[in-house]
Formats: sequence, C-alpha cells, structure tokens
Amino acid sequence: QYAPEFGRASGGVLNIVTRQGGNDPTWSVFGQGTSGALSQPSDFVSSLPGGSEVENDASRLQYGFNFGGAFKKDKAFYFFAFERQDLSRIVPYTGLTADEVFGGALLGDSLNNNIFFRTDYNLGDRNQLMVRLTWDNRKDDRMNIGGVRTPENGFDFEEEDLGLAASLKTIVSSKIVNEVRFMAALSNFDQLANSLDLEVARPSGITGGNALSLQERDETRFQLVDNVTVSSGNHTMKFGLDVTWSSIDLSTEFNPMGGLIYKVDRDVDPDSVPIDDLVAQVFLLVYGAPADTFENVRFALFAQDSWDINESWHLNYGLRYDLSTFELDDSARVESVVPNGGAKRDTNNLAPRFGFTYT
Repeated sequence: QYAPEFGRASGGVLNIVTRQGGNDPTWSVFGQGTSGALSQPSDFVSSLPGGSEVENDASRLQYGFNFGGAFKKDKAFYFFAFERQDLSRIVPYTGLTADEVFGGALLGDSLNNNIFFRTDYNLGDRNQLMVRLTWDNRKDDRMNIGGVRTPENGFDFEEEDLGLAASLKTIVSSKIVNEVRFMAALSNFDQLANSLDLEVARPSGITGGNALSLQERDETRFQLVDNVTVSSGNHTMKFGLDVTWSSIDLSTEFNPMGGLIYKVDRDVDPDSVPIDDLVAQVFLLVYGAPADTFENVRFALFAQDSWDINESWHLNYGLRYDLSTFELDDSARVESVVPNGGAKRDTNNLAPRFGFTYT
C-alpha cells in the first residue's frame, strides 16, 4: 500500500515474525537430507566430457535444534535455535577449457550456519521489550562457474553476519502507542579468485583467472527508529524518525595479468573471417588495488494516515523525507566519456504516497 513508513522502496513489504519462548519449556530436533548414493548425475552432466566419471558425492544435509522457555513465568522468555546446511553438488559447465576440452563437471561444496537467540520481557502492563541476536556464516567454493565460464574463472567466497536488534513497545494510552527499535550489525565478505592467469574470453568459453581477483568488504551499521501511532475515530495516524549510520571498508585487487576479449574461437578457419578478428579486440588491465572507507548517515521523517471512510473505502496517504549525507570527492573522477566521480549530498528525496482499497 506504499506507506511512507517503509522508505524509498515501494515495490513491496516483507514482514517476518520470528519465534519466541513461552511459559512452557519446549525443544525440538530435526534433520533431513539426501545422499549421492541414492541418486545419479543427470543426462546432461553425463553427456559432458568426463561427466560420467564424476564421483556422485552430491548430497544435502540439513539439521538443527531449538529450545525455549521462561526465565520468569509471565515476565521474561527466551528462545534459541541453531541450523546448519551442508551441500555438495555437481557443477556443470559447457565452456571450452584452456586444454581445448568442451565442457565438464566437478563437485562443489557450500556451507551455511545460523544461530538465533531471542528474549522477550513484559515490563509492567504498558511496556514490552524484545532483544534478538543472530549470526550467519556462508561459504561456497564454486561460484561463477557454469555455462561458458570454466572452473579457473570462478572464485571462492565466505560471508559472515552478526546482528543485534531490540524493540521497546510502550502503550502510552488507549489511543497512543510508541515503538522504539534499535539495530546493530556487522558484515564481512571475502571473495578470492581460483586463478591469477590471464583471462581469455572467447564465444565458446572463458578461461584464466577472474577479472576481480580479490574483494574484501567489512560493513558496520547502526539504526535507530522511533514510531508513534495515534488512533482517533476512523483514522490511524503514524509519525516516525529513522536514523542510520553505516561504514563500509572495501578493498579490491584485479587480475595482475589482465584479460583478452576475442570475437572468434581459436579453431576458426582464418580464411572465413576478417584478419582483424583473429587478434584480441580488447585488452583490459586494471592497475592498483583500490581501497577506501565509505561512511554515510541517513535521516528519514514520515507522517501517514490510514482512514477507513466506510465499509468499502480505505485510504492510505502520507509524506516521507530522506536525507543521505554521503559525499564522493571530485578526486574520484577518472578520464572517461561517461560522466563519473564526485557526488554531493542527496537532499531532494521528498516522497508523497497515496493508496486506496475498495471492497
């Protein structure tokens, strides 16, 4: 319904309700999976060179446990959950490799761990406090492989996220409710190329190292939100303030050998194409190892009203303003026919919203 509360993105809203503990102790354990011994590679994989010789260790195993209960009956509750997924899969590709073999398949492994811990507190008759801690860790060793991209053009990656969230809901009166939310998060992302050889891109296959040989990204984010809801007759009004501070440390390294882009394959008949097509059309080499820290503070204010006109008509309308303080110095500009470099503060984001429902 495009409510101003939900920021600039008006394409949709995802609402997630996480599990919480109660007065009665609870626990559960689960496990599920498949084994490669009970399956076989697809006909497509088997048709690839060496595909029928790939040991079918493809498997998936997902398991975890959870438990919950009360620190103090009717007052304080807890819930803890752990989940893990181990995935071993066959990764096919059709590209022409450096040793002139069309396609193949290899095994790839990925791992995903998740920890969730939530506590809830009833602070008297008017206040409810929730504190939630989450941790996620993901690894994959066969990224960017498939189609014409051969294994040496892929990369490994690992990502880790740690988040702390808290909310305090206060019933000020029968018509006024205030909610304060706080979030702190850390995120680490590392990407490492499988090879540092010269990248060669031809119509039938991409070999050599990935153009981006290394990427390391560390992000820290804090967010504070305060919303006030006021009910009056057929109107439900909401006013809010949102402040977010973020800092991203980003460092990259590019393939030191560079890359070549051809219009034709190696086995093309020289007499069937222009002589210029037999040589590389583009040689790309990026110098340096750029690294920087990007800090930004974003402010947002909104006011909205939900109006039930009658049993058939319902209106939503309001106004939101967003301010981003991030600035990019003019020194970031590079020589190019495409305008680039330099960015001033984004101060003109005023967004009126209107929606209606008729039943």
